[in-house]
Amino acid sequence: MFFVYISLFILMFDLSLTPYASELIFSIVPVPLGYRTLFIFLSILCLLAWLIIFTPKRVFSDLWNVAKYWIPWIVYLAVRTNITDNGLWKLEMYLVKVFLPCMILAAMYIANKTLFEKYFMNTFLSVNIVMLVYLFLFHRISGETANFDRNIWLARSLGICIFYYIISFRFSKRAFFIVPVIVLFAVAMLIIGSRGPVLSLLLAMTTFFCLKFRKNIGALAISFTISFIIILFFVYLPSFSKAFKAFSTHGKSEKVIQAVQGRTNIYVPTLKIFINHPIVGVGFAGWWDAYRNRFLQKKSWFANSFKSRGLRDYTYPHNIFLEILSELGVVGFIFFSMLFRPYRRVFNSNMAFNYLILLGFFYALSSSDIAQNAAPMIFNILSVTYATVYSVNERPAKNNILAH
Repeated sequence: MFFVYISLFILMFDLSLTPYASELIFSIVPVPLGYRTLFIFLSILCLLAWLIIFTPKRVFSDLWNVAKYWIPWIVYLAVRTNITDNGLWKLEMYLVKVFLPCMILAAMYIANKTLFEKYFMNTFLSVNIVMLVYLFLFHRISGETANFDRNIWLARSLGICIFYYIISFRFSKRAFFIVPVIVLFAVAMLIIGSRGPVLSLLLAMTTFFCLKFRKNIGALAISFTISFIIILFFVYLPSFSKAFKAFSTHGKSEKVIQAVQGRTNIYVPTLKIFINHPIVGVGFAGWWDAYRNRFLQKKSWFANSFKSRGLRDYTYPHNIFLEILSELGVVGFIFFSMLFRPYRRVFNSNMAFNYLILLGFFYALSSSDIAQNAAPMIFNILSVTYATVYSVNERPAKNNILAH
């Protein structure tokens, strides 16, 4: 059964958290381009059938208790989807990349808690180690525009691994393996040069340490001192200073402040779109049309840049909350917030998944759209599963990924 779990984890990660993993999968399994998606779905169906048949525990009743708040959200998404090529494509993307992995992972967690907790993050770590070695050996990780999206996703998943193993760190024999991996992943994130994942990871770690040491002023002061020393190293030592400058400019003339201004230049008009359509928004996948028609000149380069480059004529506001409010309105935001019930569970600082939800939302606040930001939703439904299905008074096992 462990082989079924590991295989399903890899396929779920490829759909959601590590969408670049298919490069390695299909370099090993020679599936023609037009049949790769079909191959993944058939593999998932076969493994799920095996899981359902040979799992003694009944899964569906518990899964309903976990997933019931998704029903109004998905129905509302379908109702508010614009009947256009972009609208139907975005709905399909959300169902495949977010909804499906959430449901399958929750079902796997319910079916066998022990196997899930033993292999989930270990498989995720292994996939990232293998992919990092593979990309370093056979591809350049930095400096390629064509691989920009893949590099962002790689940096995001490396950040999830770093954050998880820091917040769940214990001194043991395994630490001799984990610590070098954390350092390797951190260096790789800087080499990749994707600023959003790095800044999101720093924000999440700052939040974690502030909460962890909120009653220990001395430890909190030490944490800030170490952070300050690291900044000094980057700024004043020549080699670190050069790396920091390249990171802050993406190796070009664009500085961090310019990137921030680019985002705010989108956020302010998006708020205006929401103010004009506060109840139900402009429709799922309707933001780009609303933004372009109101705030861009029809013949401007940006308004036609996607078509001119042969890409799908679609983009998003790079902020999940503004995207929901502008496209789905207050009603949509309420349905979305229901996915996080029971709300008290989210504030349980002893659950590692809750911190990973936070990191996922930091990612989603500045990059990608709701159909690509699966991380906060996956870690949320796993947290909900633990709180709903398993007793909150249960004493976690030593290696339980939900406890520290």
